[in-house]
Amino acid sequence: MIAVLPILAAQSYWTVPAEWEPQDSVWMSWATYDNKRGYSVNAVQTEIIRALKGRTAVDLIVSSEGDRRAAQKNLKAFSHVRYHVQNSPEIWVRDFGPNLVRTATGFQSVTFRFNYWGYGKVGDAISQPADRIDEWFTRRTPNAIPLRTELVSEGGNREFNGQGTMMAVAAVERQRNPHLSLSEIEEEHRRLLGVQKVIWLGEGGAEDDITFLGPLPGDVYTVITTGGHVDNVARFADPNTILLAEVTAEEAKKSPIAAISRRRLERNLQILKAARNLQGKPFRIVRMPSPDLMFTTMSPGDGVYDFISELSYRRPFPKGKPVKVVQAASYLNFLISNGVVITSKFWKPGLPNSIRQKDGAALAVLKKHFPGRTVIALDSEAVNLGGGGIHCITQQTPAGNKG
Repeated sequence: MIAVLPILAAQSYWTVPAEWEPQDSVWMSWATYDNKRGYSVNAVQTEIIRALKGRTAVDLIVSSEGDRRAAQKNLKAFSHVRYHVQNSPEIWVRDFGPNLVRTATGFQSVTFRFNYWGYGKVGDAISQPADRIDEWFTRRTPNAIPLRTELVSEGGNREFNGQGTMMAVAAVERQRNPHLSLSEIEEEHRRLLGVQKVIWLGEGGAEDDITFLGPLPGDVYTVITTGGHVDNVARFADPNTILLAEVTAEEAKKSPIAAISRRRLERNLQILKAARNLQGKPFRIVRMPSPDLMFTTMSPGDGVYDFISELSYRRPFPKGKPVKVVQAASYLNFLISNGVVITSKFWKPGLPNSIRQKDGAALAVLKKHFPGRTVIALDSEAVNLGGGGIHCITQQTPAGNKG
């Protein structure tokens, strides 16, 4: 069983606002490291902050006064940034950041546990600092009794339509909570987040598989990936429209890795076709292209290499030697904020034209399904090399919360 604080009977109305609803700010955690030498995470963060200028305030966590000064020097052109000194060793604020639920009387903060995406254990040396950030956010929520749960769950695997429905990837939640059944995991999400329906997708793409499971076909390693967060696979564009990643049959024929992803995504398509909203009606499903598989080499001294080389594998890691890795790249890992959608683009001079064509196709899907918002595409490779994307390193706070 899960030990939790009870929900007050007076707080009977609960809902997680959809990401497209008005926002007070977007939270980020200023990077103190790079995933691969020569690829600046701070540069990507700066471009996100630039895209939010004039639209949404940015609450930026910095780990020390020295980091604050460095960030302020980088961001001196942006008056919409507010700085908060709080030790945060990681950039993935979506996963351990604020979990705000709208109630009849305001906002409620919910604290989940964190085990470093399954690479550690709750409360250990690598998980605890991020866990403390979640607790810090909870203390900032005004007039709220913090709700805590022993359930391990990350924000990147929870997608809401704002009307009581949540999508999540079952394989992720099971891996984090092996002692619980899926029905117990679902009930805890329902209890804490006010969701009335959970759509359980099966698995994420192969390039998002947990690293310590071993290399993919071709001796290709994943980076520090989540095991298949929903925000790389499927997103709500409105309460009744779901954007779902697609790997075509032609792409699957060219790559065994793409073939694995295609099988999983087509199973997810069948799950979504069978799903119904709270009114009993089917969802509209729109396919989103998946980027071409983006490979690079990691070597000793690269942040990701130094981490994954210490993991326990089924067969030995070639420690000290370069390895081929695949990025956790997706067009669905976008941030929605006031008047804007910030997404990724992957084409660069020298890369195949197919990548540029997919960039354009993905941009067209977002422009069609987010009318009235400016869609901005950024080069997010420095972040993708760490196991996530733009959505993973941001977390919105809904309008009306004054924490």
